[in-house]
Amino acid sequence: MATAADNGSKILDPETLEILRYFKQELPMNAVSISPLFCDEVKPKFHMVMGGGVAAIMAAMTGGHSGFEAHVCNILHGNEVGKISGHYGPINSVEFFRDGRGFVSGGE
Repeated sequence: MATAADNGSKILDPETLEILRYFKQELPMNAVSISPLFCDEVKPKFHMVMGGGVAAIMAAMTGGHSGFEAHVCNILHGNEVGKISGHYGPINSVEFFRDGRGFVSGGE
C-alpha cells in the first residue's frame, strides 16, 4: 500500500506492482495503514485508514477545505466508510493499534 502524489492511496501486488485497488481523494494523502485484522482467520476486518491534506501554509487559500481528516475505507468494497476530523494541519502518519481496534495519527 502506498500514498500517491495524485491525491490517493494505491494497493499494489507485491510481486508485479500492479495496482489492485485505488482510493482517490480530493486532496493529497501522505500516510496510509492497513488494519492488522485484515488477515485474521476468525473475524477479518478489511479496513485501511489514510490521511493527508494540503500543506499548512496553503490551507488559508483552500476556502476552508484543507483535508485534515483521517479517511477510513473498506478495502474489499472499495468505499469510504467514515471520516474523522480534528487535525489542524496535514496528517503525516497513521498507524492501527496492534489489536486493530483503533488507530493513531500524527501531523504538523
